[in-house]
Amino acid sequence: YVMRRAGEAQAFVAAAAGCEFEPVAAYSDAPPDSWLGRLGWWAWRLIPGGLGSAYCAVLTAALPVVPLLLRPLWCLGGCGTRATWPVYDAQLEHIFQGKVKWAVTPKREATPCLQLGNLQMADLMRALLAHVPTVLTGVVNNASFSEAEGVWTLESAAFVVKSKAAIFASGGFGAVATAAELHQLHVHSTDEVHARNDGLLWRTAAAAGWAREPLNAWYLEMLDPLPPLGPSWFLWEPRATVLQPTSGGAYALLYDEAKSYDTRGRARRRANASTESLYITLDRTSRQTTTDLLGPAAQQAIDAGEVPKSCDSRSDRLWRNYLPTCAFVFGQPVGADECGRRVGREDTVRLRRLKQGCIDTISGPVVDMNQRFHPAGWAAGNAASPGLAQQYIGPGSTLGNALVSGYIAASHAASQLERR
Repeated sequence: YVMRRAGEAQAFVAAAAGCEFEPVAAYSDAPPDSWLGRLGWWAWRLIPGGLGSAYCAVLTAALPVVPLLLRPLWCLGGCGTRATWPVYDAQLEHIFQGKVKWAVTPKREATPCLQLGNLQMADLMRALLAHVPTVLTGVVNNASFSEAEGVWTLESAAFVVKSKAAIFASGGFGAVATAAELHQLHVHSTDEVHARNDGLLWRTAAAAGWAREPLNAWYLEMLDPLPPLGPSWFLWEPRATVLQPTSGGAYALLYDEAKSYDTRGRARRRANASTESLYITLDRTSRQTTTDLLGPAAQQAIDAGEVPKSCDSRSDRLWRNYLPTCAFVFGQPVGADECGRRVGREDTVRLRRLKQGCIDTISGPVVDMNQRFHPAGWAAGNAASPGLAQQYIGPGSTLGNALVSGYIAASHAASQLERR
């Protein structure tokens, strides 16, 4: 049902906002890990007529300048039938191939990495709100429904609105979650919650006694201290390794570090592991190894490899190489072998703390297939549970869920109001 309505929502937004939707363009897959193979791959990509291999010797002599110059060209490389962003779950790729889309200005092609031509959510919202005659801006602090009057009362410091129907797209409540809720969600603290929403609908449903969904969230880890790049959506840094201290001074691997943020978070929650881990990455400016910092048991756990790390999925490789390719951060793009490596015995490393957080909660009052939780109330986005799946399927899941669930809620609310 949600998949079918998603097509309707896409058509509605495109018409109302005057935009088009197209599959998100991706740069090409990673080159081989060897320098010679990588340079030959770049030359093969950039020089027409299949003559690139003849230039390997010339390119090798130009190291390291050539890779820096050619990297943005790789980023802007042409797109073939496979050069769109896949979803995070490899098992779903064949279902959603080409379905990860973004809004673009009509007749303007969006570019991989640099995002030239695609519209941000704020652009879409401004275009959609242009059709609305009255827009009130302010933070709604309280919401209640009067059964006697049959109306909602929405209160803010700037206004009071009474309405026969209300659609809540007010986000989750992670930033104001209680200690008990954080423990159940398996989130370290409210400081590790990315979205700063106040849980309006969650609080309203609790006060009214409406049935609520089980606690759930879109998971996202954060380094302590938080770097300028922000949360750890992916573990981009070279040979990223996550260790969990266990009893008796031992250590254990926690999950596959090549996976996406929500997948890693759910693995941590299933394992009932601590919400704080050790994050180790290759650092050639350091003079200390993992054994120097943590003792031999840590490297023994890494070498044992009881939890495999793999970049067999194209999605894993593309995201591992996103920052090196498109933002010139964390060195050169790497192939599948290097992408799947953890720190070794001789590697000098950097050690930090990695904490479990979330983008926001995705729990709210129980809704039906039309996003309705009350005869006059509907919920959309992170204020309600996602209708498609209880996991972050791919890039844009939060925004896509908000657009589609909002469309479903609004179309059903409009039909109900017409009948009254």
